Amino acid sequence: MRVIDFLKLLKENDVSGIGQYLQNHKANKEVNGQSLLYWAVFHNRVSIVRKLIEQDAEINYKDNLGRTPLSTACFFDFVEISSLLLEKGAKVDATCVERAYHGWDGHIQIETLNLLQENGVGNLYLDDLRDIPKGFIGARTVEEAISVIMNTYIHIFSLDHDLGMDNSGNLRKTGYDLVKYICEKGIRPANRVYIHTDNVVGRENMYQTLKAAQRRGFIDGDIEIYHYPFIANSYSGEED
Repeated sequence: MRVIDFLKLLKENDVSGIGQYLQNHKANKEVNGQSLLYWAVFHNRVSIVRKLIEQDAEINYKDNLGRTPLSTACFFDFVEISSLLLEKGAKVDATCVERAYHGWDGHIQIETLNLLQENGVGNLYLDDLRDIPKGFIGARTVEEAISVIMNTYIHIFSLDHDLGMDNSGNLRKTGYDLVKYICEKGIRPANRVYIHTDNVVGRENMYQTLKAAQRRGFIDGDIEIYHYPFIANSYSGEED
């Protein structure tokens, strides 16, 4: 069969025809610069994805742009395919979260992000009052944030420096306490850290605290730290 025959079979969702094609071609063959599995994911053909995996297609193969079949499924919010790939051993990485958050046509692919969270990867938002943005795990206290960080690989972490008081009027631990804990325990908090504090002085102080910890080697040097919000702040009653 010629190259065009594979793409034609794929578009027609001809599982039987694909089976015949694989009798004469390896499952890891490339077509137009992409793997057969990539094209099956791109066209959202669940049965053909399953067939290719059964024929030992490389499930974590990266193209020249660093995209895996899973990250492609995340971008388009193909949840069934993502679930299948994860079931068969696909690795979740930061690219999957990034592509799901900035998905096709600008959509935040919530179902996919929820699936990734179930598999131990996500974004974290620490604040005592603000609305938790779509696509983020919410934490209202430092203790909650630590629990998430210890059990989840965090890609994007957005935090406030002041977390207010508890129901008894006692000051809660602050963002500074969290930084201290991270430094003492040698924990990697996230790939990217944003500070969404409205107070300009507080935001700058939090930023300088994080950068100082990074310069001293307590925070990994490759972590990106930003002194501005990742997304506009919102409170209950405001539109998302």
